[in-house]
Amino acid sequence: TPLLRPLQLLTLRIIHEYLTGVPLDSVHTPLQASEYLDAIMSLRTGLLSTAKDYRYRVLPSSAYAALTSLGRSVSSSSSCVSKFVARSLSSSSAAAPINSLPPASRHEELSTALFAGTDTSSSTSLYCVSRLSSASLRRRCREDRDHMSRCVKETMRLHPVAPMIVRNVTHPSSPRARPPPESRAQAEGADAAGLHVLWLNAANRDPKVFVDPDSFRPDRANLHEVLTFGRGRRGCPGRDIGVRVVEANVWAMLESWEW
Repeated sequence: TPLLRPLQLLTLRIIHEYLTGVPLDSVHTPLQASEYLDAIMSLRTGLLSTAKDYRYRVLPSSAYAALTSLGRSVSSSSSCVSKFVARSLSSSSAAAPINSLPPASRHEELSTALFAGTDTSSSTSLYCVSRLSSASLRRRCREDRDHMSRCVKETMRLHPVAPMIVRNVTHPSSPRARPPPESRAQAEGADAAGLHVLWLNAANRDPKVFVDPDSFRPDRANLHEVLTFGRGRRGCPGRDIGVRVVEANVWAMLESWEW
């Protein structure tokens, strides 16, 4: 979609300035920013192409073969990302959040935050914009920022950018997670230890938790039960900034565009 790249750039600007304390455009040219976005998309494809080496598979074998050929530029993409992050770090403000970390981990942490946050937040923003198809709903969002925030959370319920999470369960557990084929042979039932796949798409649309689960209903009283970011000490550490970035993106679209 033509909207995805502008949303990626907007997301990258927000996260970059928040973490480094300096505007993206003061450090990188538009071409460098565009090359960086191309690089992280290539890296994502490369990561998927190697998933066949893990103990679980999400896609058919033929899909991994295709992804492997698409992900051959991983090496050059990694170099582009590394140089981009290094420039950002060298220009960052001394008081920036990224500089509160130990020096040895700053490059890796900034690289991870930009990589993981840019693609996921821009995709979620696009889903939310598509959900705001009603003029009356967009008008209410412009008049009530809290309602707009609820629209973002409901979008995250219906469209988790990571539709599943994988956990290596070391002790028998109660959640009814379905282990992948490799673990199923050694796991007796859903309560056994082993590698478990937790399907967030299914959990977020559980009719026992969410009334009319397939409908977009921002006024739900239990949006706090959405599991898009996981939960507990293994939950996504970027949850708060991710929600704020998507809200900023959607608000910018509402303020500057009508659809």
